[in-house]
Amino acid sequence: MRAEEDATRSLAQAGRREARCITASFYGETLTDLGDHAGAVSVLRETLGLAERRRDALWLPYMRVYLARVLARIAPLDQLAEPEHLARASPRQVATLRGAACRLRDGA
Repeated sequence: MRAEEDATRSLAQAGRREARCITASFYGETLTDLGDHAGAVSVLRETLGLAERRRDALWLPYMRVYLARVLARIAPLDQLAEPEHLARASPRQVATLRGAACRLRDGA
């Protein structure tokens, strides 16, 4: 987890936005798995904002889905509109993106 955090920070400083999106998504997922939902939401919102500002066609749908997954896990039932909106705004190709990101992470 700390390696993902350090990598995300270093990539941000170096201006490597695509690689940063990859590491930030895995870092956010790790924080979620460890129960730090607030930290995960913060990381994912920041990265989603970066993808939105850059109109990044590759990572924008991917970050929407990751954030939607976290929010859907923690939001009260009466506050599921945001994760639903994020998920519906994402094209079906997100499953393909997840596979590609895993291959990149694993060095394939």
